[in-house]
Amino acid sequence: MESSTGPGPRYVAAADFNKDGVPDVAIANIPNRTLAIQLGSTTGMLATPRTVALPTSLTPPVSVAGVSDFNGDGNPDVAVVGNNVVAAFYGDGAGGFLSTPPGLAQLPSEPAAFRGLAVANLVENTASPELLTFSPTNQFVFIVTAPGAPFPTERPVLLSPNTLDIAVADVTGDGHVDIVGVNAAGVMAIQAGDGTGKFPSLVNSTAPNFAARLALGDATGDGLRDLIVAGNQYVSVTPSMGDNTYGSFIRSNTTVNARDIALADFNLDGLLDVAVASVTGPDVTVLINQGDGTFAQPTVLSTNSPASDIDVADWNGDGRPDIVVTREQANTAVVFLNTTGVVADVAVRLVARPVFDLFNPYIRYDVSVTNNGPEPLDMATVTASLPAPLTASSGQCTPGARSAICGFSAIAPGATQSRSFTVRLILFTFGLPYTVTARRTASTPTDLNPANDRTSRSCIVLGPLLTSCN
Repeated sequence: MESSTGPGPRYVAAADFNKDGVPDVAIANIPNRTLAIQLGSTTGMLATPRTVALPTSLTPPVSVAGVSDFNGDGNPDVAVVGNNVVAAFYGDGAGGFLSTPPGLAQLPSEPAAFRGLAVANLVENTASPELLTFSPTNQFVFIVTAPGAPFPTERPVLLSPNTLDIAVADVTGDGHVDIVGVNAAGVMAIQAGDGTGKFPSLVNSTAPNFAARLALGDATGDGLRDLIVAGNQYVSVTPSMGDNTYGSFIRSNTTVNARDIALADFNLDGLLDVAVASVTGPDVTVLINQGDGTFAQPTVLSTNSPASDIDVADWNGDGRPDIVVTREQANTAVVFLNTTGVVADVAVRLVARPVFDLFNPYIRYDVSVTNNGPEPLDMATVTASLPAPLTASSGQCTPGARSAICGFSAIAPGATQSRSFTVRLILFTFGLPYTVTARRTASTPTDLNPANDRTSRSCIVLGPLLTSCN
């Protein structure tokens, strides 16, 4: 489902900003330097943006995180980093922002702007989450406490030179949040946290060269979060062995030069899969975990223009993770609803009956679709094929070349919709049978039962007032 955004939507983060149980999105728009919340719906459609201007000192915005309550009022807030400034905008719980100024933190001046933003409670048993950001020009990740007031001074933690991406989670298996960074050479620095905000142990591990993005999750099914890296035509998994030790990376080749990465169990088999946005193409590719740390079976979601950022949430509440994609060049965001494992059996029925109008007798064809379930049917198309010289002339279906195309909207399990079209009797040759066949040509979600997708009816005109159809 495609929705309009502000100009140049580069970064997106999903969260329930109005607390209605449906995910919304926070989007950073680059040309007009605004932050927008767009409320979500169960169809995936996003509402008109509610925007605030970014601080003039935050130029340009380079990342967004919208998953924490920074000021302790119970509402999700949004953090943005750019140049040398981190800003937290406070949500009002209704899908907008409070009128109070954002909390700001000024970071040390660097040759290049800070990039990347993560949120975690590094100090356990405290209510205030912390923000982590970094600059590719040095070896440090900077931790900023976010208490809902102007941010206190940041503190640096050592990582690898020229870090490109960071992620936070417990990868050592000790219950404490750790920090992981990766650079383009595939060098990963793991700073093991102790739960007090300190990181007493630094360990390095490796991924393939030309790394771009990093995520942390259990890709091998052993209960430990692994180090997952997407790069130039690959996704790799460096398994965590516990106790801050790591195995050799497992590489899966792809056709994607990664711009962004998101993790979720997309096919509901209990294993963590990967969605990768491409730098070079207008696609998002979903790769399925094969159970051994490798990824294959790519499903390509066409975005028609390059994806600038992606995130994952469940918009329609069916328990399946969906994907939201921002398209900076097209000024839109697209929510791809996950239909994995969703099926709706479409049964097609065709009825033909003559209508003896005094001046224009015809045969009326009624095409009906019944949804045998088990899931709701989003849409269906049934195409009726007509033998020469018959042509459809009127009704609720669209006439085509020797065809009538009938479109159907959403149908609940067990329900039926009907459409009709007509064919004039003058087109029939007396005494010859003519067979019209109706078949399902498209439907969403998947129909796994082709046995009831097609049906036919034959009619023979024996005279001006005598026509038989069966």
